[in-house]
Amino acid sequence: MPITEAFTESLQAYPIYTWTVLGVVVLGIVSFVLLSFISAPYGRHLRPGWGPTVNATILWVIMEAPSPVSFAIVYFMSDNAFKPVPLVLLGMYMLHYVYRSFIYPFRTRGGHKQKPVVTGVLAFAFNTANGSTNAFAITVLAPHLLSTDWFTDPRFIIGVLVFTAGYLINQQSDAILLNLREPGESGYKIPQGGFYRWLSSPNYFG
Repeated sequence: MPITEAFTESLQAYPIYTWTVLGVVVLGIVSFVLLSFISAPYGRHLRPGWGPTVNATILWVIMEAPSPVSFAIVYFMSDNAFKPVPLVLLGMYMLHYVYRSFIYPFRTRGGHKQKPVVTGVLAFAFNTANGSTNAFAITVLAPHLLSTDWFTDPRFIIGVLVFTAGYLINQQSDAILLNLREPGESGYKIPQGGFYRWLSSPNYFG
């Protein structure tokens, strides 16, 4: 089926979902191009000129919370919410995003720092789209997930292994970052060990 025909069918059947996914793809391309020339005001690249700022921890929770919240809302609106395979995928998704949204920010030592509101607004919008479209996809657009046969499908098994590896890499990398400085110590440091041997940001890679 030509991509234009598939897009037209998707647009007619699921207009909100289709436009949301298209918007995320387009904005992702635009962001990639822009950030090739501009450093986002994040971490050590934080600088004046990006508008008002708020407490970094509070902003983090506000901008990340839509990932698990929007996912849960859309997920439990479906008649397929309590099917075994979607429930497992729900658990995997929540395992990561509940930690990322509500636990990780309170483990960091940068709670006194400020972040630009604009970054929070953009992240809030993306995370809302990310959570809701993923939930819609696994409960409405993937009828093969309604059968428990999927548990023995190589694609599912490989996917679970990839998720597990990514989760462990993320947790290990976060632990290295969180223990990078002694209490009261400041200044920029380069993390060592784990996947930092090969990647600059393995916490995002995971």
